[in-house]
Amino acid sequence: MPNEQPRLALMVFGTRGDHQPYVPVCRELSERGIKVQAWVLGEKNVAFMKSFGIETVPAPDIPDLEEMLKSNPDLREIMADGSVFTFLKAVGKFMTEHNYTMIMHEWFMKQAAQFRPHSVAYHPLLISTAYAIYEKYKIPVCQACLFPRAPTREWAPLYLTSTGVNLPFGWNLSLHRFILNATNKQTPETIKIRSDDGLPPLTVDDLWDLFFDPRMPTVCGWSSLVAPPPADWPASINLCGYWILSSDEQVKAFKPSGELERFLKAGSAPAYLGWGSMLPASPEKTARFAVEVAKGAGVRAVVLGGWANISSDSLPAGELQTYAKENMFFSSEALPHEWLFPQCSCCVHHGGAGTTGAVLRSGVPSIITPVMTDQFYWATRINSLKVGEGFCTQLNKINPAALSAAIKECTSNAEIKKNAKDLGEKLRKEKPGHLLAADVLEENCKDSADGTWATLVAPSKTSLSLFACCTSPAFS
Repeated sequence: MPNEQPRLALMVFGTRGDHQPYVPVCRELSERGIKVQAWVLGEKNVAFMKSFGIETVPAPDIPDLEEMLKSNPDLREIMADGSVFTFLKAVGKFMTEHNYTMIMHEWFMKQAAQFRPHSVAYHPLLISTAYAIYEKYKIPVCQACLFPRAPTREWAPLYLTSTGVNLPFGWNLSLHRFILNATNKQTPETIKIRSDDGLPPLTVDDLWDLFFDPRMPTVCGWSSLVAPPPADWPASINLCGYWILSSDEQVKAFKPSGELERFLKAGSAPAYLGWGSMLPASPEKTARFAVEVAKGAGVRAVVLGGWANISSDSLPAGELQTYAKENMFFSSEALPHEWLFPQCSCCVHHGGAGTTGAVLRSGVPSIITPVMTDQFYWATRINSLKVGEGFCTQLNKINPAALSAAIKECTSNAEIKKNAKDLGEKLRKEKPGHLLAADVLEENCKDSADGTWATLVAPSKTSLSLFACCTSPAFS
């Protein structure tokens, strides 16, 4: 329809931290005249997105990842062990047992039918549903990711980073194809879901093609100064830079307490210790771990308790509890990273993409204690950039003394501190990444709305398969 307002849908999955980078992108698109609607799971995530004025539609009776972890101790234990495949399998089982897989897919398809977007930006974990929307409604679907997802010869899938696997002669592509298939494996249930939509069974080739089809670009929310793109990625994969809420906006959204502000002013710059939803053990053991680390390093510390609400209250009376009460501040609420991190001496964290970017922008040394997936990758980047220390050991296997030593090193090593400061200054001077992401998504959406996109010729399967020239039939 001529002059129709372009409409874009955003499909997001995860915790509030996963949703936050998408907020500035959505708002920028709205300001440019694109009607944006976010399709979101979880009450807290819905409230968070709405608080920024984003039109948000909640999924019915489907918990977000944080709620799943809170309600299921088995999932928490599996996550702490760091096996991403075991974790994804357990999440899949949980979703199937509660019929969430079918409910979620049907809900997304229903929203597509009602909103009739001209394009969709989707979280990578929702790639199968995004492809179904593309097939059924013949509109572009664009992946919006926060860490490298597209296949490349240069490195193995980030699911495998903790293993150190890296194959020569382009064979990493085989691993990418294998992982793509394994994480989107079709079951009788998913085949029936697609059949009910009038769609044929999904193949790994279908999903593979999405990464390389220039009609459906990918937008990436990190800086090439931190992680340059591999040489074999096509031009349709856009490294935009970090998608950031300003410090003022974060303070308004997360409201640091007066008690925290007084703690920050009461002594030397503290270390930050925070692992989000990634806990190495029970809340009690994690609290003990955090205090042992801070005491061993001889530093004041701000500890983000996260949804598990870790605190010093669980510590037995003695040296650790005394140290915690005199030198540490525990927060059970989310904290504004852009405001807090520049006031710290260093930041110890799990290595999530958003947290890593926030630490790097702050200009203070970063210490990554990874749990799974991309967190190990960001740890390697920290080491390559010499702006902190990235552990190759999984969080629940790190000795408190080793982490204390890392804090001492990063807060005293002049080279690390200078490198961190210099990189932070460069990142803060970059054009805001959400503006570049909006450029790509705006053009794609408008081309779809005015009919231009429908006239584009899809690449042949032969041309797309060139990217898979090193794959083995065994991975098909």
